Amino acid sequence: MYSFSFFRTTPEASEVKDMSCVNRNLVALGLGYLSESTDFPSLLDQLIKILLEEKGSEKFASKYNVAIFIELESAALIFSAADVELIFVALKNVFQECTKENSPLLHGQCILSMTTVLLQAFEKVNEEELGVLFTEHIEFLLGLVNQTNNVNNIHIRSIAARCLTEIEICFPQILKNCVDSLYMAAVVETSIAHQCYMSLLALVISHSIADKINETSLWGKYPNTQWKSNFIQQEGDTLITGYTDLKEMVSFLVDQLPLCSTEGVAWITMQIIDMMLHKPDLQASAQVLKPLVLHFSNTYSTVAGHVVFLLEKHLGNLIFQEKDMIQLLQQLLLNSSHPSLSASTRLLYLDWLSDYLSRRPEKIASIQDVNFVLPGSFDGPETHLKKLKLLSSLLKNKKESSVPLLHALATLQKQMKCKSSIKLKSALIKVLYRYLCDHHNVDMSAEVPRILVAVTKEDISFVPFVLNFIHCVQDILPKSSVPSCLLTSLVMAFTQPDSAATLATFHFVLDIFLMAVTQDLCICQPKAILNYLMKYIVCEEVCGLLSWMLGHQILSLCFKLMSNYDTVVFFYELCEVLKMFMANSEDVDLLDRAHIYHSLLVSLSNKKIY
Repeated sequence: MYSFSFFRTTPEASEVKDMSCVNRNLVALGLGYLSESTDFPSLLDQLIKILLEEKGSEKFASKYNVAIFIELESAALIFSAADVELIFVALKNVFQECTKENSPLLHGQCILSMTTVLLQAFEKVNEEELGVLFTEHIEFLLGLVNQTNNVNNIHIRSIAARCLTEIEICFPQILKNCVDSLYMAAVVETSIAHQCYMSLLALVISHSIADKINETSLWGKYPNTQWKSNFIQQEGDTLITGYTDLKEMVSFLVDQLPLCSTEGVAWITMQIIDMMLHKPDLQASAQVLKPLVLHFSNTYSTVAGHVVFLLEKHLGNLIFQEKDMIQLLQQLLLNSSHPSLSASTRLLYLDWLSDYLSRRPEKIASIQDVNFVLPGSFDGPETHLKKLKLLSSLLKNKKESSVPLLHALATLQKQMKCKSSIKLKSALIKVLYRYLCDHHNVDMSAEVPRILVAVTKEDISFVPFVLNFIHCVQDILPKSSVPSCLLTSLVMAFTQPDSAATLATFHFVLDIFLMAVTQDLCICQPKAILNYLMKYIVCEEVCGLLSWMLGHQILSLCFKLMSNYDTVVFFYELCEVLKMFMANSEDVDLLDRAHIYHSLLVSLSNKKIY
């Protein structure tokens, strides 16, 4: 039996992933007998032993599951460059064994696992220790890709191309010297691996012509690669810097799109769009993408719809005519509320629709029926939020817009009565904020505070959302009367005898009072606040139950009343509150602080306090 643990360093506690999660994956893959391992180094030993020691095709199933597990948990299993090398040796051994036995699934999984392990290693290991291994692995993958039209390893070559695509995503421009060679491979390839070759080629071309620094990556590291393979263009060889070569490659990519799946078309088209954005000269031939608009316009496919949306967003008038713009708008409206589409898909269409209308506000006039954006009874908080914000923008600057907007809010208010949640509260407050910003008229300025006060009285935990709303409106609409009206109504509502507040929820009420203290005297209403405190909070029955923090917050409120206003107006009430605090509180800190404030109040003149 082999033991590899002496090669590795011991992982730190902060780096160790929860073993219970790892054990669940082991059981799911039929490797539950390995869950007895107590740490990751010993688990990795067991996995490598399975890969190296068990020979024969009958063991391929267990090796396949081990390879999948290594791919899933590579971040937890790697702690040094030695770990990476051990895994590579084991998987390379299995890969060579598969070549003799013709097991394409295990073949491909070995490549996937090796690539994943190598990419994950850059997060934990110094890139200098991985440079040689990284170069060898890329050359190995490129060698597989170069075996064009080999019917015996189509699946393997497809996986190799996908792995190279992932490497190029993580390390932009690392394959820029391979553009011409990849182009020739894509031209020659005629099997189903062709789409993977096309996707890789499109990404590499897009990165190669982009104004990006070639030493940027997902982890802030970049491997130092020394190419040796004949597949790689050496320094001094011609790259695709010439416009003619680039145009030829883009034309090839477009010509091959009919051979690709919808997902492949979407990926390659996004890369072509990036190329045209970085090389404006290419935009002269943007019309070659027009067939995609015609082919994908009327569809419920999210991927296809996204392609058309991106073409309109980035290439716009170069491809789209007026009728195409209207057709795209109608399709976005239809799919954003289509009942057969999932909620997440409809949310995507709502985002695209909002973006489209924000860039082309003149198209709002062509929307005759706003029923498409009215929320339904089964819509969730996120859908309500997006639809109502969109409805607000559609009705902006239109007469009597407040009535339909407030009517559309009814469904969301009903949902809040049935099940109050943070998402529902957040959606309501954001919608009302948007209403107020887009339609700051008399009707809306009166209705918004009324709705917020009514909701807060029913659910006092809504207070933090309302106070945040007040801050935001004060910042964006400093001349609005809504904040003062809303705060006044809240103070009045929660100083009444029928207030729904209890001792457990009083901290919400206190937050309202503390904000009101910073406003004008007519908004704050000190007498009403102090009378409420005397009757319900600092009385003999309740004062002793106050927590240390809540007691100090009440005394802070008293001090702010003393320092912000002329105490003549509420001198008696404030004295009584402090006296009751001194008489009923049992906390020494609170007693001392109440004594100090009472002494200041009765001993010093208003000018010294105020």
